[in-house]
Amino acid sequence: RSTLEKMKADNIDYVRNSTIGTAVFQVASVVGLSLFIYVALVRFNLSLAEIVVLLLVFMRIAPRFMDMQTQAQQVLINLPAFTAMRSLQARFDAEREPGHTEFADAGTLSLNTGLNIRGVSFAYGDAGDKVVVSGITFGLPAGKVTALIGPSGSGKSTIADMLLGLLEPTTGMMLVDGVEIDASNRRRWRDQVAYVPQDVFLLHDTIAANLRLAAPRASDGDLWAALHQAHAGEFVERLDLRLETVVGDRGVRLSGGERQRIALARALLRKPSLLILDEATSALDWQNQSLIARSIDGLRGTMTILTIAHRPSMIAFADWVVAMENGHIVEVGQYQRLKEKTGSRLSRMLSGEQSEGEPADVA
Repeated sequence: RSTLEKMKADNIDYVRNSTIGTAVFQVASVVGLSLFIYVALVRFNLSLAEIVVLLLVFMRIAPRFMDMQTQAQQVLINLPAFTAMRSLQARFDAEREPGHTEFADAGTLSLNTGLNIRGVSFAYGDAGDKVVVSGITFGLPAGKVTALIGPSGSGKSTIADMLLGLLEPTTGMMLVDGVEIDASNRRRWRDQVAYVPQDVFLLHDTIAANLRLAAPRASDGDLWAALHQAHAGEFVERLDLRLETVVGDRGVRLSGGERQRIALARALLRKPSLLILDEATSALDWQNQSLIARSIDGLRGTMTILTIAHRPSMIAFADWVVAMENGHIVEVGQYQRLKEKTGSRLSRMLSGEQSEGEPADVA
């Protein structure tokens, strides 16, 4: 309600100011014309014919002055928006990430051994007093599948955002094969990461166009290879137009599972070193979850995978499990060992029990 009232007040101010400006100009024009006629008759003793000629000339040029007044008024109306835009642009320039050319000597990061997170914390707020995660330390072995589990709000997505290079740790460091991810290489690292969220975004365009967002130069063969890797090739082949099928706004012409598999295929087209799945199947039925789980399991060894999930089906193929609670790591270990360990967070998750907040335990 307050927003509508503010919009109404702004519109009233706009109309009032526009009307006042036009009225002032018109009154000033009439007054000026009257003074001109008076001076022409009394001061210069011009004849009526001469005055009529001058008035005709004035009538021809008056609309030009009116246009100038309208344009000047429009400039004044748009000036606050222009000033705000320039201020926002200056802010973006000040916070802009260094580009590839600004760190030409920075080498490409390669994920051949593993990614290590050491003592990472993240806080926000003016004083950095709102801590989201603290003292996070664990590793992602190259070519393995690591599952990150924990209740909502425990900081899992924050970890994913830091791995994506979207957030910078407040303290601690992240190392790729021993090389720290920092301002000099963050954009280069981001080129090697693919991300599949829970709510995927598809353009109102063809399947091919949506896939090529990740790899504009990909051939049709590359697209089909990625689709089959994501277990999406079969349903796309059944469509009348196949790759040229328009998916609708946000993919509404596809089912949830089909959209998710298209998003996974798009991520695989990037040929990433690290694939992050953030609750990618939480809204899907068990059949679609099973298909995507098979796709991820088949990628083992070709890339490093981090899956964030609550569903057992999306962590059953994991090599390692990291459990989080309240912004802290509470359990790290191999999947099979934690599954068989009585009272572990993983075993409780698989059995439907809830964690009770014991201290951290490394298996």
